[in-house]
Amino acid sequence: MSILPAGAPGRWRITHFGSGRSHQLYPDGDLRFQSASDLDSEHPVDLRYAFKRDASGVADSLVINERATPPTIAKRVALVDRPAAFKSGDIDLQGRLTLPSSGSGPFKAVIFVHGSDPVSSVGQEWLPHLLAANGIATLVFDKRGTGCSKGQYVQHFEVLAGDVVAAARWLRDQPEIDPGQVGLAGFSQGGWVAPLAALKDHSIKFVAIGYGLAMSMADEDRLEAPLKLKEQGVDEASIAEFQALNAALHKLARDGFKDWTSFEQQVERVKDRPWFVVASRQQSWLGVTMQMGLAQAKLMAPQMFQNFFQPFYDPVPTLENLDVPMLWLVAGKDIEAPPEPTLEVLARLRRQGKPISVVIFPNADHGMQDFEVQAGKRVRTKYADRYFSTLLKWFQDPK
Repeated sequence: MSILPAGAPGRWRITHFGSGRSHQLYPDGDLRFQSASDLDSEHPVDLRYAFKRDASGVADSLVINERATPPTIAKRVALVDRPAAFKSGDIDLQGRLTLPSSGSGPFKAVIFVHGSDPVSSVGQEWLPHLLAANGIATLVFDKRGTGCSKGQYVQHFEVLAGDVVAAARWLRDQPEIDPGQVGLAGFSQGGWVAPLAALKDHSIKFVAIGYGLAMSMADEDRLEAPLKLKEQGVDEASIAEFQALNAALHKLARDGFKDWTSFEQQVERVKDRPWFVVASRQQSWLGVTMQMGLAQAKLMAPQMFQNFFQPFYDPVPTLENLDVPMLWLVAGKDIEAPPEPTLEVLARLRRQGKPISVVIFPNADHGMQDFEVQAGKRVRTKYADRYFSTLLKWFQDPK
């Protein structure tokens, strides 16, 4: 299991790799915490956790009490953490190298390529704990413009892939690392970045993708936004109106935002519709445009689409030209990354002989988390069964 900071200062999350259960830890005294059985709630209290100190005062074990279940004791596994600092071009990037505590190496290593959130990744990821406890080193680094790394935060895949290549170059030079066994793990947006980095750097030997996409960001928005409207109770006729407006926005983007007239006219026709209010609150292309305001969007959109991210980047040619073993972990009920088009691409590539393995977790949403529907909303309950073990087993023997 792994215990990591969870957002607010003093807040922690525990994740059980065996069962997939993950809980926020709420303080209940000195070195004592409690949690409900879902991912985020404190009540009703179903689990109690108590840390025990060794003779030197270090918390070296954890007693776990669950309703109607005998207590279990987890022992701390000492891992080796080292700061990592390297350059990508003229940008200083910083991270953390985590090494197994047993064995002298050189170790197989995995670089973590995280998603789109503009937050620090170092110290926030469970992957180093899972892999290093099983003999595999891990490098996690803050994306440019986040955490301790310099530069401007972007979602530009070519730029981010270049940073991953720089990370791999630095990692292969470390004496504890086997330079012939360095791979990548890309999650969510990292599913676009990691394969591109592997294509740029032929020394990368394997790539795992979690809840990623084999289609463009534009196609993701086209499929995702209607699903989120449907989840919020918007009827089919209204969703069709939304799709027409969204298609107009996509065309405007493809044309370089040269003439907003048609799009503005369509907004004027539907701005009083109830669905438009709902859609304008989403983190979709249309939602962000409306939240920004048309006047500001006219100023910002051309620059953002040119320099900030690559909305029409097609990852399929990259996958077609990549020959390293790949593992794709797909969430079967993913709304943020609708899986069907990606599965079609992967099936075609497999038929063509590409070394791609695909594992579908049928009841999982984005993040590979199972959920229950409560009052019409998805409530996350746990990580999908076999998710962690599947990832670990593949990294131990990529093929």
